[in-house]
Amino acid sequence: MPLDSVKEVRTNAPRGHYPALDGLRGLAVLMVLSHHFVLGYSASGRVHALLGHLTLFMWSGVDLFFVLSGFLISGILLDAKAQPKYFRTFYARRVLRIFPLYYGAVFAIFVLLPLLGMDAVNSRSIYYWTYLTNVDVALHGWPNQIISHFWSLAIEEQFYLLWPLVIFLIPITLLRRFLPALLLLPMAMRLIASLNGSDILPLHVGTLTHCDGLIMGSIMAVYLRTSIGRQAVNNRTAVIGVILIAMIFVRASFGYFPITFSLTNWNVLQRTITFTLISVAFSWVLFLCVGPVNSVQHFFKQAWLQWFGRYSYGLYVLHKPLMGLVSAIQLPAGLTRLASVHPFVLDAIYIPTYLIVSIVFAYASYHLFEKHFLRLKKYFSYRSRVETIEMQSAQQIQAPEVAANL
Repeated sequence: MPLDSVKEVRTNAPRGHYPALDGLRGLAVLMVLSHHFVLGYSASGRVHALLGHLTLFMWSGVDLFFVLSGFLISGILLDAKAQPKYFRTFYARRVLRIFPLYYGAVFAIFVLLPLLGMDAVNSRSIYYWTYLTNVDVALHGWPNQIISHFWSLAIEEQFYLLWPLVIFLIPITLLRRFLPALLLLPMAMRLIASLNGSDILPLHVGTLTHCDGLIMGSIMAVYLRTSIGRQAVNNRTAVIGVILIAMIFVRASFGYFPITFSLTNWNVLQRTITFTLISVAFSWVLFLCVGPVNSVQHFFKQAWLQWFGRYSYGLYVLHKPLMGLVSAIQLPAGLTRLASVHPFVLDAIYIPTYLIVSIVFAYASYHLFEKHFLRLKKYFSYRSRVETIEMQSAQQIQAPEVAANL
């Protein structure tokens, strides 16, 4: 069974916590929330149309999550490759991080709500219990909106099932060549499917057809753990690059570029390359966040962005069910009449309410529920007990960076 050179991995692996990635994760969840919040209610008028255009491209926050997951998960696996109980430790820690909140939400939606006479979801629950939401969407179309966002969680979970074996079996020197070539797979599959008349929806939610971000993140993790190393980037170049990416995304949302972020309008070429281009763009931003200090990195180290990054998982899982509950509350007659005259009133009511309710529940979920499971991670450490004690002693003396923990 081929294993990497332990010396190579340990020498070149950038072991450490990247604070800017917390902020980048915060940006990802804010992008997704803003897109869903604007689409979450019926409104009209120029204000809502402008908000619709400005947030149209923000569904790509999911692809930013994919890039981050690919980078962090691949990094963890590469660093732990020579450790005992490699598979057991990885899956135990993933289960403790992901399952409690996810299955708590699924239980509440498919079991508790019907018991309370609120059967709000008329969907095939087996897909949700088994992390196959994306398969349900591909076969049957979008489900009830309060659970439609679970498709991306299904893709990530399916990635977690396979990727540890890939990292374990393939030496890092081969991964460096294999992963860029692997990036051609989703593009080729989308091209072939499109030429054969496939609808865009199955391509959007398919694991093999929308894994560009996961692959690009993994490429970055391998790149930063090989002899290639991290290259310094001129600060002006870093800032200009990010501004150009933002401008392209926004202008594409208004139809000023041949790319469009409205999924229904993609031609064959756009279907083939758009997910890949988005992932490459986000990988550039990620590279700036883990490389030498620059202005982009300083931006993502801001406390408010890092705060949203810390609670991003709860925000993502809970925001759509909570939107459904908020939207079900009937507005007072006076506000309804006012909104009929001034449609922007609905924007002023629903967007802040969605955000506040989502923040409150995500915060409470983390501190009252998820945190108790996360504490159990100490029983599933990649290091032996002796190594852990030595590391803690070294931390007390030298106070090094906090070890990366996803």
